[in-house]
Amino acid sequence: MKMVGESVDQIVIDFHVELRFSNQSLISFGGAFEIIERADTCSVVRPGEDKASLLPVLNLHTLVVTDVRLDDRSLEIAFESGHVLRCEPSSDFEAWQYAGPENPATMMISMPGGEVAIWRGGSGTEAKL
Repeated sequence: MKMVGESVDQIVIDFHVELRFSNQSLISFGGAFEIIERADTCSVVRPGEDKASLLPVLNLHTLVVTDVRLDDRSLEIAFESGHVLRCEPSSDFEAWQYAGPENPATMMISMPGGEVAIWRGGSGTEAKL
């Protein structure tokens, strides 16, 4: 995932939340995820379910990514402001998906149950994380 050092340039909201970064990478969330603003403040965002929960997402606009971690199938994105976005896998649907500018181009999807599928370069080749 090529997002470290990149800023959130655009936020798209409909039945999912999509963050588009300054290097043309994007990550999309179809279900609930968390935004941690401080150690004592955590908001659960529920795209397509609870419009009021979307407000914390707007605070990510223009923030720069300092770290991206994929541990135990959970995705964490840390920002220079101290905000952390955390998305756990879902047993029922794809929790998140990433499309990046790597060469060759990369797509990653958190599959139902938490397995992460990776496709590189449009070759149809799939690798597991």
